[in-house]
Amino acid sequence: FFTETTKKLESGQFVDFSKVDYKYNNNILTEKTIQDWAENKWINSQQEQYITSNNKSYTIQRYWLENNWVDKIKTEYVYEDLKLVEIYFYLKNNAQWVNDRYIRISYNEQQLKSEEVIFLWDTDALKWIESEKMKYTYTNTNLPQLEERQEWNATDKDWEKKYRFSYEYDAFGNTLSQVNARWNVCFWENDTRVDSKYDTQYNLISKEIFSWIYNMWLSAYYEQFSFDTSNNQTQAESYVSYWGISSTANDYYPKHLVVLPAGEKPEIYYGYKIKSIYKPLSEIIKNSDEASLIVFPNPSPDGIFYVNAPNLKIKDWRVVSIDGKLIKQSNGGNNSVINLQGNATGVYVLKIHTDQKFYVVKLIKK
Repeated sequence: FFTETTKKLESGQFVDFSKVDYKYNNNILTEKTIQDWAENKWINSQQEQYITSNNKSYTIQRYWLENNWVDKIKTEYVYEDLKLVEIYFYLKNNAQWVNDRYIRISYNEQQLKSEEVIFLWDTDALKWIESEKMKYTYTNTNLPQLEERQEWNATDKDWEKKYRFSYEYDAFGNTLSQVNARWNVCFWENDTRVDSKYDTQYNLISKEIFSWIYNMWLSAYYEQFSFDTSNNQTQAESYVSYWGISSTANDYYPKHLVVLPAGEKPEIYYGYKIKSIYKPLSEIIKNSDEASLIVFPNPSPDGIFYVNAPNLKIKDWRVVSIDGKLIKQSNGGNNSVINLQGNATGVYVLKIHTDQKFYVVKLIKK
């Protein structure tokens, strides 16, 4: 059982705002309940239940109404060879689950997702009809390179291009740029662009979003991060500045952006700061079995990582990329070797499943 509480600043003090209760069974999440603080007590708001059965899993979303939980949406996930291949969505209607939409997922030879097709349920014809499609292509290091969204034209009975998302990376696999474009009758037209920068430890330090206006990229807003590891803690701060002119001096959120002539510097009229403080791993890990989990060298100069956990019983582990793509997996062993020599330099995530709990470790290949 685990509880996450969110507080808000009110009259100079932090007060309860909402909380999320997580329930587990044998380290598997079975239920998530969201409650809001009102009238000096916690009031149920939403709930999700998680059910696993053979090669399927289910999520049931519920909401609180008149002192009872009411089912709203059921999602069914279907797997083949550990890969997600189908997702079904159902709505509750007159005490019965009825079809809503369905997603079919295909993979390429490298076992990377290559296509997603979304179908909607036709209540008159009582059959699934095509609606949208996403196509994915990757770099030679298996990082996402291009995503294209298409919509089904029932009249012409053909797919029409709608949106495209392209990505550029540095030598370490960090995303440098993401360009979003929309299809304009017969050509792709730029829409927005996101540029990211990192420090020498691969931490994201800035993000700038541009809008394509009058055939040029104009800055929409800039987000900057800084890290302070003093006082035995890691502190991350995020500053966001919007560019343009607000409609009134007291606007908290910008109502619009004013396009300025090229070369003229706009003024910052709205910004906010987010501060997140994280305890170091040495403070969180207290038990001797957890402290004995060692992954080295990290960063690794050649992509070889060694996992040493003499006091843990490792059932299995898997390595995924920063965008969630499965890179490698294996069944346990308290002493394992993870070979990423054939993969691009950059940041990966190691997920270790023991007989007691899950562990997550960031791997850095130089």
